[in-house]
Amino acid sequence: MRELRIRLRGEPTFAAGPAGQRKLTHYWRSLAMLEDTLANHPLVI
Repeated sequence: MRELRIRLRGEPTFAAGPAGQRKLTHYWRSLAMLEDTLANHPLVI
């Protein structure tokens, strides 16, 4: 996430391109997996 945040701040149009969309999709899928797997863990809440 840190890399994505830095990239979006320095290059706001990155999210509109295919590479940015792939990274954002991967991020959201990973977050959903963590929430499903470790929903009650204090670092995920």
